[in-house]
Amino acid sequence: SFEQMCINVANEQLQYYFNQHIFAWELEEMKAEGIKGKSVTFVDNKPLLDLFLQRNLGVFALLDEESFFPKGTDGTFLEKLCKNFKKVKAQFEFPLMGGDPRFTVTHYAGSVSYQIDGFLEKNRDTLSSFVQTLLLTSKNQLVRLLFKSNVGPTGSMSGVSAAAKGDKTATVLKALEPTSFKPRRKSSRRSSNPKIGDIRAGPSRLASIRQSRKKRSQEDLVGGGGESGANKKQLTVSGHFKNSLADLMSRMMSAQPHFVRCIKPNVAKQAGVFDDTLVLKQLRYTGMLETTRIRREGYAYRPLFQDFIQRYYMLGFQLRHQPPASKASCARVLDKAGITGYEIGHNKVFLRYYHIDQLNALLMPIGDAAVTLAKCVRGGAARASFRRRLAAKRAVDAEVLQLTQFIQKLNKGTVDIVGSLLEEDNRRPKDYWVKPAIEPPIPARDKRFDTMTRKGMQRAASVRWFKEVEKKKGAGQVGASGGPIFANWFHGVITRKESEDLLADKANGTFLVRVAESRYGYSLSLAFNGRCKHFMIDLNPQGHYIVVGNDRTFASLNDVVSFHSRNSVTDDGDLCLTPCPVKGERKDLQELM
Repeated sequence: SFEQMCINVANEQLQYYFNQHIFAWELEEMKAEGIKGKSVTFVDNKPLLDLFLQRNLGVFALLDEESFFPKGTDGTFLEKLCKNFKKVKAQFEFPLMGGDPRFTVTHYAGSVSYQIDGFLEKNRDTLSSFVQTLLLTSKNQLVRLLFKSNVGPTGSMSGVSAAAKGDKTATVLKALEPTSFKPRRKSSRRSSNPKIGDIRAGPSRLASIRQSRKKRSQEDLVGGGGESGANKKQLTVSGHFKNSLADLMSRMMSAQPHFVRCIKPNVAKQAGVFDDTLVLKQLRYTGMLETTRIRREGYAYRPLFQDFIQRYYMLGFQLRHQPPASKASCARVLDKAGITGYEIGHNKVFLRYYHIDQLNALLMPIGDAAVTLAKCVRGGAARASFRRRLAAKRAVDAEVLQLTQFIQKLNKGTVDIVGSLLEEDNRRPKDYWVKPAIEPPIPARDKRFDTMTRKGMQRAASVRWFKEVEKKKGAGQVGASGGPIFANWFHGVITRKESEDLLADKANGTFLVRVAESRYGYSLSLAFNGRCKHFMIDLNPQGHYIVVGNDRTFASLNDVVSFHSRNSVTDDGDLCLTPCPVKGERKDLQELM
């Protein structure tokens, strides 16, 4: 098709650029270095590009010429190709008389046959002037904007960029009102566009209308839509394509390209399937096989003198020498290595693809020798280190032996005495060590009544102190919707034994805070590592709370609990994590209310 022909020509142009960059320019580099590269040959597709892109006699030029003729057809275009390219049989093949309307071109990748059906229509790609006039006078602003624009040399839209610099689309549309469009003169519009059913439009009048429309359609072929089409030819699709291709090549020529060839392993897009025929075909028409062949014929490896000497100088010089990076040094290294077929330029060494393997093979014994030498050096260093450590150990063992002998000498008399005492004990009868029965002691006076009375008085004082002082400060209380209530971790006046019973078999970090019974303060009880730890919480003269044994002070009892939920009380890592659960009625808190 016409579209595929444009794609193939673009691929030919890119392949030509690839050839110039990879092969021709490399030959120029070799020439600049003073290296003869006449033996390197490659397939140049420039004659085929000229066949398509030549200014007057190229395929696209003949297609444009035939498109401008009102009576031009696809058949006349094929006849014109046969007439102009009948001598170019190497690239062109034409069908026999009466055959299919096609022609065959031998591209870089292979022969391709093009069906010429629709070539001219696709190349013209024009709209009638009536249609363009209708769209330019549309009430839809977007339609007017689209068909008001001009087409640039590369086929892109132009003519609205100046107005499109605004930030809002409404500004662009407002600036492009169709007032600047100049319609045809009223006399011409009236004479060529009578209303349907107009009584004045007789047979002669209708014939004149048909002639005017035929003439205008011919103008459309030559000049396209717009008022200046009769005076200025518009570019065809092939013209836009050639300009776009030239613009692309100018951009690529100013860049530093890197070529990536994508190869499909199969056409079914399946994993693990490798079609050898398909891959070989792609390698052939992408130029990879040609590139490989030329690499084999040419000089694939071209290092600078400095890089070459730095890597291979030991093949021609002693290791302790540092030869200069010069042409003579490189030649000496290559001659000593027995390399033939190389070339040395002004700044680079030109080597064949197999020269690298030869040089690396010569370097391998040197590398193996370096490994062996390093192994011996490391082994000697390790043995020397082992001997030093062994001597140090033996010296320590001698000192330990001397110390133990000295201790034995000092304690020799003591050992003899202890041994004689043991022998004497063994000679005593077995009942010698049995103690006589002891009479039961006289029971003392029961003082529990006095102790209970004293503890009762201390408990009452602690309860009164909490109600009058601590409760007003909110100690152990948290806010709630019905007023402040005691926190889960807060307990009343309970004994140390009761707190230990509550924390028995609890997980690490379970804790409670209780009102001290024998002093004005609190006690923190904490389960940790299977036992219960107790800490006193006192108040300093300023009224701040402090855990006895720590230096940090707190403004409230709640702050003490909050801080030690993140920081351990001691260095053992004991944190206050979980309040001690209590079931049943809390009588210890009722007396504090």
